[in-house]
Amino acid sequence: MYQRTWTLGLEAQEEDTPEAVEPVITEEPSESVEATDLEVNEANDDLEATDRQAEDLADDISDLQTVHDVVADSLSDGGCEVSNARLIDVATESFCARWDIPRAAVACEAMAYATPSVRANVACEGIMDTIKAGIKKLIEFINNVILKIKTFFGSVVDYPSKILKRAEALEKVANERANNEFNRKKWSVGSWANNVSVGGEYNPKQIFNQPGRIIQTSEYIFEDLVILANNIVDKVDATNAKSTLARMKMRFFGNATLPKQARDKLSPSAKDARVVAFPGELYLIGERYVSTAGDAPDKQLTTDDFKLSYIVAETSHQRQELTPPSHDEIVKAINASKEFANGLQQHIDGNQDVNKSLELMQRGLDVLTKSMEDAANSLERDGWASLYAQRKQEMSNFKIMVQVNILGLRNAALGMLSYAEAGLRCYA
Repeated sequence: MYQRTWTLGLEAQEEDTPEAVEPVITEEPSESVEATDLEVNEANDDLEATDRQAEDLADDISDLQTVHDVVADSLSDGGCEVSNARLIDVATESFCARWDIPRAAVACEAMAYATPSVRANVACEGIMDTIKAGIKKLIEFINNVILKIKTFFGSVVDYPSKILKRAEALEKVANERANNEFNRKKWSVGSWANNVSVGGEYNPKQIFNQPGRIIQTSEYIFEDLVILANNIVDKVDATNAKSTLARMKMRFFGNATLPKQARDKLSPSAKDARVVAFPGELYLIGERYVSTAGDAPDKQLTTDDFKLSYIVAETSHQRQELTPPSHDEIVKAINASKEFANGLQQHIDGNQDVNKSLELMQRGLDVLTKSMEDAANSLERDGWASLYAQRKQEMSNFKIMVQVNILGLRNAALGMLSYAEAGLRCYA
C-alpha cells in the first residue's frame, strides 16, 4: 500500500504578508466555511485513524501466525523449550493488552514440568485462540471504518450552502468595487494559493475557466462508487462476478503527471500508475496489482483488481510573485465557486446511493466474517489474511474515492473564494 498523506491544503505556513489583512466580508465564525472545514477534518482524521488501526492489527495477527507456524514446526524437532514457551506467553499477553482482548494465560510453572512436545501443543493452542480473538477484533475495526465513512460524508452537508453564501457576499462586494482603482500594495497571498494550484503550478485560470471539467471528473468517481460496491457483493455471492476494474468505467483517470516530490513517495510499482489531478495538489492514483498474503504465492489476488491511493503534494510558490486577478477574473472565480458548490450538493443529494453502497459492502463483510473465522479454525495458513487483504483493498478503494471526490471539489471551491477575496482587497 502506498503512502497516503492527508492535508487540508490550508495549513498555516510562513506568510510573506502584512500583519493584518483587511477582511472583505464579515461572517459569524460558527457559520463560516472554515467551521465546516474543521468538522470535515476531524471526521477524516477519525476515519484515517480507524483505518490505520485495522491495518496495524492485521499486521500483528500475521506476526502471531508466523510465531504459531514456528512453534508448530518445532514439534518435528522434539518440541518447545521452557524459555521459548515463556517468550510466547509474553508475546500473546502483549498482543492482548495492546488490542484490549481478553486472554486466558497458561501457567508458566506448569509448563516448566511438561514435556517439550506438550509445551509446543499448548503454545500453539494458546496462539490460535489469540489469533481467533484478534480476527474478531479486526472485523470490528472493518465495520467501524464503514461507519466512519458515513460520518465523513455526512460532515460535508453544510459546505454547499456556506460556499454559496460567501460567494454571494463576495459578488456583492465585487459589484460595489467594479469601478475602483487597483492597488497592488494590498495584494497578499496566503496558504490558499495551494488550493488554486494544479499539477504543480499556480493556475487559478485553469480552475475558473473549466469548472465543468472538474465537476464531470467528480461525477465519474461518484458513479463508480456504486459499481464498486455492487461488484463486492457479486463476488461474495459468486453471481455475475467480474473483475472490479473491468466493470468500473474508470473514466475519471486522465494523463496527469505527478510532481517529482510526489513520485518519490510512491512505491516502484506505482511509478507508471494512472493519475488524476485535482486542485490543491490532490492526486488520485490507481494501478493494477497482484497482492500476496504473507509467503503464500497461491494466495494471489487477481491481477484484474486495482488499488487506489491519494497524496497531496507540497508546493513551493514564491507567493508575493503570484499574479493578482483582474476584476473580470474575480467575477469568474466567484461564479466557478458556485458551480463547485452545486457539484457538491449533487453528491450530497446522492447520499442515498452512498449509504446503499455501504450497506452492500456491509453485506459482503458479514460473509467475510464467517469465512475468516472458518479459515482460522481450520488452521489454514494465511487463509484469513488472503480474505482480509482482498476485502480490505476494495473497502480502501471505496473510502479513497469518497474522500477525493469531496476534497477535490472542496479545494476548488475554497480556492476560488479565497482567490477572489484576495483580489477584491486590491480594489478597496
